[in-house]
Amino acid sequence: PNENSTQNSVTIVFDNVQSDGSTFRIDSANGEELVAFIPEKDYQLVAFSSQDLVKGQTYSIFVDGTLITDFTVSSSVTTIGSFTSNMSGGKGSKQRP
Repeated sequence: PNENSTQNSVTIVFDNVQSDGSTFRIDSANGEELVAFIPEKDYQLVAFSSQDLVKGQTYSIFVDGTLITDFTVSSSVTTIGSFTSNMSGGKGSKQRP
């Protein structure tokens, strides 16, 4: 999706990896469920696009029934959270003595 899209989208970037098997859900302000699913793998980003995401309306994000945050659709592409880069060595990296 881009700014010219006719259908709005939201991208959610979590600070921490979410566990597989945890229920992810987005509800409208009146409690109507827009989407719910249980990922089969760990995840840290969710992208969702729907004609039901209306600019100016507020929605709630839940993981395992716990409210994570509320957000308002501000444009055709709404992003919650931020992408960060970890430039340090990953698993198995070793430093010389």
